[in-house]
Parts: sequence; structure tokens; C-alpha cells
Amino acid sequence: MKTNANFVYLNGLYWENKAEEVEQHIAKDLLSLTEVKSRKVGKVGPVHQIIEGDNLGALHLLNKKGETFDLIYIDPPYNTGNKDFKYTDTYFNTEDEARHSTWSSFMHKRLQKAKQLLSDNGVIFLAIDDAEQARLKLICDGIFGEQNFVANFIRKNTAGSGHDSKQVAVEFDYMLCYAKNINTLVFNQETVDVESDKKYKYEDRFVKRRGKYYLRDLDYKGSYSKTLDYEITAPDGTIMLSGGALGRPNT
Repeated sequence: MKTNANFVYLNGLYWENKAEEVEQHIAKDLLSLTEVKSRKVGKVGPVHQIIEGDNLGALHLLNKKGETFDLIYIDPPYNTGNKDFKYTDTYFNTEDEARHSTWSSFMHKRLQKAKQLLSDNGVIFLAIDDAEQARLKLICDGIFGEQNFVANFIRKNTAGSGHDSKQVAVEFDYMLCYAKNINTLVFNQETVDVESDKKYKYEDRFVKRRGKYYLRDLDYKGSYSKTLDYEITAPDGTIMLSGGALGRPNT
């Protein structure tokens, strides 16, 4: 990453380093957190904190306190021109030539702070849609490292006949996921009750790590395709055919 007072160059992206008023307060160490005891909710259970204020300032203060988190979820402004993104007292829309530069500056500063808050085995999820997904992916690759990219989850968030793109109905947005360190990240896997399911009857030397397994036909719930009509040689030399024979398999 290359930066100067006016511009940032990161991972093929180039944008104006837009100054924010809160950065002046950060530089002068003027920010602090004040507990409002009258707004406390509940007396038992886990203790949670809600911080009200500029999120860049809040991230800075959490870093200053030495806080770390195993999971961070960010739902940033999508910068779609629907006046959902207020920045330095002005709104940016699809007619503004600087809309991507300003948004990139906004996100870059906050994601740098967020990375510092992640624990060594932490993970961050970022919601986004088509308007800025491509730029967000490049920014995150530059900050967290391409090697720490986990997945781009596709999330169905609506249904209906509205044509968002004027050509097709868009019913999905995205959830980018990055690890602080992909080598130490561990997701909790779904538990399958194989002991009660008789189809899980085979096991191999990996049974203690991944459990029992079952076998199914190569044409399982599939439709016949002539391009898949060929012999497969297994490691032990056994010849296998999709569906058990050449030609259209059993239905």
C-alpha cells in the first residue's frame, strides 16, 4: 500500500484519502468513552456494550483499550445512491464522480482498525451488494491478505418480481469473510447424527476425525449427460461406470 496526504494506492485501487473530522480528535487524543448507567439494560447474563458515536472513533478507542474479538460483523453503507451514506455532511449518489473514491476511503480506514481488533484466530464478515462488492473485495485483499480470504457467501435477502438492475430481479447480496490468520481459523462444523442413520456404515483410517461415511451412485439425483458417459478407473484398478452401465443410467 502506498499513501500520501492526498491519495491511497492499494491492490490496484486508487482513491482520494478523504480527511474526516474525527481523525483530528483521534490525533489529539480527545476521544473517550463515557458509561451512561441510566441506560443499562438487565442485571443478569453476559455483559454487552453499545457504543454510540462515529464508528471510526469507536474502533480507535477499542484498539486503545487493547480489546480483541473472535468475530466482527460489519454492515457498511452500500453506497447505492439511496441516501443511506452520509459522509462529511454530504450525500453521494450515482451521479457523483467521487462516489467510489469517497466510499473506499471511508471503508479502508475502518477496516484497518477492525483488523487490529481481531484475535489471532478471529474472523470478520462484511455485508455488501453489487454496487461496491468488487471494490470491497480488493480493499479486503489488501488489508487482510488474499491468503486469508475464506469465502464470499451468497445471501438471499429478498424475493419478488422487482427488477433492481432494470433487466433482472436481484434477490441476493453478499457476505465477504476473511480470517486474521487462515492457518489458525476453525469453524464449528455441523454435527451429523451418524449413529442413528444406518446409511453411514463405512469407515476408514480417518474415522476419528471425520466420522463414518456412506456411498452413493455417481448419477445420484442427476440427469443423464452423454459427456459423462465414460469409464472411471479407481486407484485399485476397478472400472466404474456412472449408473452402472454405459448409456442412460437407471432413473
